[in-house]
Amino acid sequence: MKNRVAGFTLVEVLVALGVLALVTSAVAPSFLRFMHYNTRTEIKTEAIQAAQRVLDELRLSDPRTLPTSGSTPSETVMVGGRSYDVTVSYCENATYCPSENTRHLTVDVVYKGEQVYEVETVYTRLR
Repeated sequence: MKNRVAGFTLVEVLVALGVLALVTSAVAPSFLRFMHYNTRTEIKTEAIQAAQRVLDELRLSDPRTLPTSGSTPSETVMVGGRSYDVTVSYCENATYCPSENTRHLTVDVVYKGEQVYEVETVYTRLR
């Protein structure tokens, strides 16, 4: 009687590797696209945090002490190991600056030369 050893033949292994290569090549671009979107979302979230830090610092200021026009020099804010350049512009829209107690602020956040986030707000003195 002949002993039969169960196992895979070389052809079966090659076919299985070919199927695996096809599946991997179809999934890899989707995975890379997901990683790109995930990184972009992470950068935008950190940019929002950088803008919030600058606005929180300004919130302690009396609006009368803030400029009535122009922009501040770019300030570097570190969030999550990345450097963001944050610029604050004052009263770009003069209709939002009707008195000395009110300032219209625009905060621009730039990462690697690209504007990632912009936010506008109006600061006013209530009393």
